[in-house]
Formats: sequence, structure tokens, C-alpha cells
Amino acid sequence: MLSCTYMYRIDQKDKLKMLINADKNIFSSSDIATIWGITNKNTLWTTLKRYVQNKTLHRIKKGMFSKIEPSKLDPFEIGCALSGPFSYVSLETVLSQNGVIMQNVKKITLVGDREMDFKYENISFLVRKMNSEFLFNRVGIKDEKKYSIASLERAVVDIQYYNPKYFFDNESPITWGSVSEIKELVGY
Repeated sequence: MLSCTYMYRIDQKDKLKMLINADKNIFSSSDIATIWGITNKNTLWTTLKRYVQNKTLHRIKKGMFSKIEPSKLDPFEIGCALSGPFSYVSLETVLSQNGVIMQNVKKITLVGDREMDFKYENISFLVRKMNSEFLFNRVGIKDEKKYSIASLERAVVDIQYYNPKYFFDNESPITWGSVSEIKELVGY
């Protein structure tokens, strides 16, 4: 017969295995409660506190945890995790990556459900608020395992949402037919 302590240790290892096998690295406390099947908040917070103390989990901010050291996280994953559930990388970051604008973009730019300007681990983020009707429309957004990112054409549509007269240094990578199609599908 197994002792209760032995069964508890197996359970703890299984909990850790569940997080390790998950595709993403950053979890909210409610994500963890769901994954682990914990309904009692005191049990959840006590378990999380222990996992943080023994460095099995790392606290990103209140209610947000990572299974790997924060310094090893992808900056896009951090930005999307801290900006809200439907946020995605877009705007100047995507335009710069695709050679459409030549400016040195100092902040990772995202679109989300609220305005935010924050810094984490010496990485700066700027989140622009978008109307939920448009934010929830995922046309032209690639939902990767760890974060979401706009296609070049969606980033063009997004930047024109905020500034219709935005100047592009290099328009050759842009497929304007796709831009028009996305604009119509999203409803801008």
C-alpha cells in the first residue's frame, strides 16, 4: 500500500510534467489551476509559492508564472503574455522586421485590449488599444504556440487603423491586394 506522502510526490511530479509538456512557457495562475485541476485558491497559491521558492516556476508578475528563467524567454512571448489574452505583435515591429520601415524600433509594439507602455527585463513594450470588434477578428494573425503575430499585410492594415496617412519607407514587400482584402474582412 502506498503512503499518502508518496502519492503526493507522484502527484507533484505529474503537475510539473504537465507544465513541461505544454507548448507555452508563461502561464497565468488560472491557467495553472485548470491544468492541475485545482479548485481551492489557497491550495493553488500555496503550491505556486512553493514552486517559486524552489525555482521550479518563476514569477513574471503577480498571477503570471514561467516554467523557464525569464531571461531565456522570447520577448514576443513575454509581451503577449503581459498584454492580455488577445494581444499580438504588430505595427512597427512587424513592419521593421519586413523592411517596410527603416527606423530603429526601440519598443516591441503590440495590439491589445488596453493601452500599455511597460518594461520587463530591459525590454520595452508598447501596446496600442484596439476596438474589441477588430481585435477579436484574427484574419492575418498567426497564432503561434507561444505568441501571436500579425502578417505583414495585417500590420499594414493595423498601422493604417491608427494613422491612415502612415508613410512606408519601402512598399515593395507589401501585397496591396491582401491589404485590401484583410481591411475588408476585419471591417476597418
